[in-house]
Amino acid sequence: MKGIILSILSLTVAVGIMAVPFSCYDIQYTENASGDSPYEGQTVDVTGVVTAVIPGTGFYMADPGGGPWSGLYVYGRNSAAQVSVGDEIIATGDIIEYSGLTELSLPTNIQIISNNNPVPAAIDLTTAQVPYNNRISEQWEGVLVSIYDLTVTSTPDSYGQWKVSSGNAVSMIDDIFFNIAAATTINIGDTWHKITGIVDQHTAAGYKLNPRSMQDMIKENKIENSIIEISSIGNAQIGESYILDVSTSMINSDWEVSSYTMDLSFDNGRLQFNDVVFDSTLTLTRPPVSDLGPGRDRRHYPADTDPA
Repeated sequence: MKGIILSILSLTVAVGIMAVPFSCYDIQYTENASGDSPYEGQTVDVTGVVTAVIPGTGFYMADPGGGPWSGLYVYGRNSAAQVSVGDEIIATGDIIEYSGLTELSLPTNIQIISNNNPVPAAIDLTTAQVPYNNRISEQWEGVLVSIYDLTVTSTPDSYGQWKVSSGNAVSMIDDIFFNIAAATTINIGDTWHKITGIVDQHTAAGYKLNPRSMQDMIKENKIENSIIEISSIGNAQIGESYILDVSTSMINSDWEVSSYTMDLSFDNGRLQFNDVVFDSTLTLTRPPVSDLGPGRDRRHYPADTDPA
């Protein structure tokens, strides 16, 4: 009897597995009554778009699609200098709960995937949906939201925190991005048409909206309260050309604005004005230009355009 020898070949296939980074939603969503992240204590990779930066402290990031549970705070003094608003990133770090706030703490690596991405639009809420003293606000932690038709019920305390109400619900406003009390007056009984801010929380104070600048605060729904801001250059070098971003509050259709004009004044002994760039804006055609003499320039915009 002849034996048949079967040679069984063991084929080993090496498969490279690439870890997929978590979304902010993955980290934030929880059914735990405490609001703590299910990934607390773990080192993770999280991807998102940078929505706001607190110089020397940290930054906020969010899922591009927005929605509840879609924002996350990244704490790290050095990391704040590594990113800009609109950067799509992957951040690596530990998830912790600091005084109730879910954080990606002290990132060990930040990979920038792309730049100049749109920030997720603010989500319109009522004060009843984002009260300062109720866990229903947990889902908006780290998310950019807007609340409307507000009455001031307390003035800023020693931490810059103050409260507003609409109906029977109360929300809290805070100033982690800039000194609101120094930029405007806050009096009990004052009304604000709209306040936009990123939600954070602290165990002792509750949930708070943090406007990023005065552009996020509209006292009355009229054109007189629109805001214009011009970006800074920093350490400008002689002989170099720079682009300054000019942004405005949204011009509402019910203001019945037919057109508007922007006057630009500068020291023509130190600066040379070159041109207006209107790519990636709502301006569809080149605005007409009027030369008002040395150091002055005027742009006229039709009603359906916006230089911001």
